[in-house]
Amino acid sequence: MKKAKIAFKYFPREAVKEDDYFRNFLDRHFEWEESDEPDFVLFSSFTGEKEKKMPNLPGNFKKIFWTGENIRVDMTKCDYGFGFEYEDKMKNRDYLRLPLYAYYGAGINLTKRKNPNEIAKHKTKFCNYAYSKDAKERVEFFKELSKHKKIDAPGKSMNNIPPIVPQKLGHFIRPLQRIERITTKKHTLSALLSRHLGNWRQDVINFQKPYKFTIAFENSSYPGYTTEKIYHPMLANSIPIYWGNPKIGRDFNTKSFVNYFDYNDVKKTADVVIELDTNKKKYFNMLRQPWFKGNKPNKWCNEERIVKQFEKIFGVKAHE
Repeated sequence: MKKAKIAFKYFPREAVKEDDYFRNFLDRHFEWEESDEPDFVLFSSFTGEKEKKMPNLPGNFKKIFWTGENIRVDMTKCDYGFGFEYEDKMKNRDYLRLPLYAYYGAGINLTKRKNPNEIAKHKTKFCNYAYSKDAKERVEFFKELSKHKKIDAPGKSMNNIPPIVPQKLGHFIRPLQRIERITTKKHTLSALLSRHLGNWRQDVINFQKPYKFTIAFENSSYPGYTTEKIYHPMLANSIPIYWGNPKIGRDFNTKSFVNYFDYNDVKKTADVVIELDTNKKKYFNMLRQPWFKGNKPNKWCNEERIVKQFEKIFGVKAHE
């Protein structure tokens, strides 16, 4: 089988690591190599500019665009596209929806049957809010729910506790945090080291595990735009309080989490969380619900779709 010559352009920093989805995907299914003279270029939107947008990519090769941001895939700028938009809106056979939770393996990781009693035993804290950036909707909700109980916020946004500490770096980071509290009153260096030296995805999930609830608000709202914001707390069995994709019910079982779009009101949504926090029966009923409807992963979790698309792109069959 002829190797596909591929180049990667404008991907986020994490994508150069060994846990990059596309490199691992290609290794599993195709013969390929990275090349300075590619026949195919996989590109994204991380150009270094402040505004994330789909870049123009000149060159005589097949252009395959992927975005993890809330931007539209312009099929006039690429030959094939992967993004958040639902396929029935795009109406283009060269486009496939690939939400971040599918990118990270939700179809495999979220179908284990849940035991409410076992989960509840480990829930020693109320709610967390782990964000580095303010966003109007989530800050507003944070303030409303905080009237009920303190919400732990380790990020730069609404910060009120030290930053998340990677498990493997705790012996080094925690003493540094104590020094920072005495001297600068800020955790700038420890936060930077934690972010860049740890495994931030797993560190966030580990942080969320003791919490009954997680404020899982996207950076912005758009139909189909669904990221790790909801996926991480699901892995931690911390009930997400979700805002972002108004059609989230197409992706997940909305009985398994608090869906802002069921109420479209900050106070009403906060009241639902308060009731769940104080009513054990209702809390357990929600914990018992599977993340997917019928506990069956949705079609966007099926990697075979992506395999078939790349078979079409490369013009070859995937490995058996």
